[in-house]
Amino acid sequence: MQAEGFLLDNVTFISLLQTFSYADSIQQGKIIHIMSVECTSESDPFIVSALINMYSKCSRLDDALELFNAKKKDGDVVIWRVMLNGYACCGSLSHSYALFCQMQQQEGLEIGKRTYASMLHACSCAEALDYGKIIHMYVIESQLNTEDNLARNLIQLYAKCGRLDMANRVFNNLLSCDTAAYTALMFGYGDQGESSKVLELFSRMLHEGINVDEVVVSSVLKATSIEGSDLDVVRLVHTLMEVDGLNYDFHSNTLLVESYVRFDMHEDGNCILFNSLWKCFYTPGQLTDLEYAKASSRTLDKLFVSLLHCCSILQDLDLAQIVHSLFMECDKKWDAETVCSLIDVYASCGMLDDSCSVFKASVSHPVIVWSSMITGYVNHGRTSDALQVFYRMQEEGLQPDPCLCSNILKAFSCPAHTFNGRVLHTRICACKCGSEKIIKIALIDMYARCGSLSDAQYVFNTCFFSDKMTWNALIAGYACNGYLQEAFEFLQAMEKTGCKPDASTFVGMLKGCASFSVLKIGKLVHHLVLEFDCDFNFFLCNSLINMYIKCGSLDNAETFLKLTPHLSKAVWNLIMSGHIESCCSEKALLLFQRMLCAGIMLDNSILVTVLRACSSTGTLSLGMLLHSYVLLGKVKRTSYLMNTIITMYSQCGDLEDAQSVFHKSNAKDAATWNAMIAGCAHNNDFDLASRYFTRMQDEDMRPDTITFLCILSLCCHMGNLEDGLYEFNTMTQSHGIFPTFEHYNCIIDLLGRTGFLLKAADLLYSLPYIHNHVGWMSLLSHCKLHESKDLGNRCINHIVKDQNRNASGYLLMDQVLIHSQHETEADNLKELRTGVNAWKLPGVASIEINDRFFSFHVQHVDNSPCSETDDKLVRLKLGMMSCGYLPCF
Repeated sequence: MQAEGFLLDNVTFISLLQTFSYADSIQQGKIIHIMSVECTSESDPFIVSALINMYSKCSRLDDALELFNAKKKDGDVVIWRVMLNGYACCGSLSHSYALFCQMQQQEGLEIGKRTYASMLHACSCAEALDYGKIIHMYVIESQLNTEDNLARNLIQLYAKCGRLDMANRVFNNLLSCDTAAYTALMFGYGDQGESSKVLELFSRMLHEGINVDEVVVSSVLKATSIEGSDLDVVRLVHTLMEVDGLNYDFHSNTLLVESYVRFDMHEDGNCILFNSLWKCFYTPGQLTDLEYAKASSRTLDKLFVSLLHCCSILQDLDLAQIVHSLFMECDKKWDAETVCSLIDVYASCGMLDDSCSVFKASVSHPVIVWSSMITGYVNHGRTSDALQVFYRMQEEGLQPDPCLCSNILKAFSCPAHTFNGRVLHTRICACKCGSEKIIKIALIDMYARCGSLSDAQYVFNTCFFSDKMTWNALIAGYACNGYLQEAFEFLQAMEKTGCKPDASTFVGMLKGCASFSVLKIGKLVHHLVLEFDCDFNFFLCNSLINMYIKCGSLDNAETFLKLTPHLSKAVWNLIMSGHIESCCSEKALLLFQRMLCAGIMLDNSILVTVLRACSSTGTLSLGMLLHSYVLLGKVKRTSYLMNTIITMYSQCGDLEDAQSVFHKSNAKDAATWNAMIAGCAHNNDFDLASRYFTRMQDEDMRPDTITFLCILSLCCHMGNLEDGLYEFNTMTQSHGIFPTFEHYNCIIDLLGRTGFLLKAADLLYSLPYIHNHVGWMSLLSHCKLHESKDLGNRCINHIVKDQNRNASGYLLMDQVLIHSQHETEADNLKELRTGVNAWKLPGVASIEINDRFFSFHVQHVDNSPCSETDDKLVRLKLGMMSCGYLPCF
């Protein structure tokens, strides 16, 4: 322009300064600054504001401040506001607030809504609640009307800082709520996992006739993913998108496909993608989206990126190849984002070789393209390939960005990769971004997952900042490695530094308490949650209930369940699973009834859990009803669900229906065959199990460890030593399957059951498993039958060595001594048992008959369903004794 004699005006300079307002363009920005001084008046407030903005965004606060100090006396509020934003942009909120206070004292300077909005936005980004409250007080004192974007900024501030009660109060005080206010509150609830609240606000918007835009659609569709809400919500949003003309908005389209895929509705997702392709390329008689896009190169890129992202979500290779071909037909150069999308879609479809081909075919390789290739390898567990590509990138002179470093560190988050993780740490530290917060957090997490807490602690200590996220990473690392006392002490230290724990802090602690069943510290954490008035979001509620269940405190879990409003499906499912694992399946079924009364819809995970409860209690009638529900097409018939139905029928004694479901299954995987073989084993039908095992191999389905475990268990129950040893040898020699702990214990049980006690003992001694309590307990039970006191003593010594309060072991040994007529030793054992308080709860069995549950407790006969129970037990006892087995009832 200058070469041809054109003069640059203020508007041009402002536009240029905005263009170069990012970190790597400071040199160009300085040149524009010099040119602006030569061509325009330095006193122009808009030019000065643009310069301050440019220097701030380039992290050159000294230059920005020099300009500001030279012009601040002019009394232009815009310059002050830009400097406020500059400090906030560079993460210096305290300086921004100090400047705001100077504005309050500056005579003739009128602070308007935009300045307050800027400060509130800065406080929101920094999650600085205390500063935000002060600004809110100034807003109230200034008596400004908050019925506009200022209200939205206030809602965003409180929501971002986790104070949803305050955000809700601001929202409810508005005389009229517009789309922006609803959107701000929706985002707040969404970030805290309160998806039910997001859906409530969405319903309220519809009732009040508030306009629904793409941002609202985004919030609602994300809410359905967290809450697992009804599919009807997604369909309603889809309808609104079509009515309001949002159907082919790139972002909305992608979210809608994601939502349908979450509900296993891949066909609906495919339909949306096909519609998009049709509208883009084949609309007859109209100017298609592709023709529009050709006029704008950037729009065309966005179009293809959106379509490829949808293909990636659907993992649909055919559609991805169609989109790829159409892009090639446009005869357009690939930009970095399109290359990344192609690499991602092929990687998500498991075609890493194609991803690699796209990578090699691209002309330029910026960092984001390298990052996509590395991420593809990481996600498929190919850590060595990921590391090799990472090193190649550095050899070509490119520096990784913080996100890439964080991503690749996750690939080495296990003990086997500790050495490579340390090498990678050294390489990253040599980069410019080595001190970034996101990398420090990733390093702490990696070392913690590798079990190297000293390294994690070292990284934490070298942080120049100790904010909430770094504390959370360290606390979670110690907790998940079982160092709960230390983690709790770190939590207290975090509080003393003035950093308030949040829901993520407590979730990390509770996971550790659940993993190691430490109820005492779990309760202390729950107390702190209440003390800090922490918002009970979806993740925190789940973690608390899971902790109580894993610690065996079902009463506390139930109490918390009753106090928690708006329970999600995941929470119901979690506590029902807890009851099943604690052998209280009948309580799980009662909870299922409560869940239905609460209006919660069934999905696959709920059905699987309830079917497990039916299997445990023998509730065949309910199991059949649930099977009918599946056949009606109410949920997707996944392989896992159908396998659970097979297991339910077989464990309820209905092997015929189990076979029927098996034979009607279209896609039989190894788990389906295992379920059928296990069903035969449960019903002691060795011949049928063998036939299914043979057919499985005839149909080229390879048996796995579970298959052989089912076969060996059946041989064990049948006392079939010859077949059991044959199958064990076949497993190792013909199929190359290495025996596990469970396989060896089956053989030990089989040898003991058939009288080969010494061989079973020799096998136990030869195994590399130090704490094989199951094996020794199994052998001890057979010592009772064969009256082998000496071997029984060896067994009990191994059992109580690490589990001195193992009540079952003492009970079995007591029976061995009594049956071998060593009553004095039995009395001594009883005294020892009393001294260590090794007593067990009476065994309980339950069954459902005619819609009633009957529980049978050891030494209890009051609740028998009929008077013939005792007679039946006597007949069973006599039959067992005639076979040489001495029952203990």
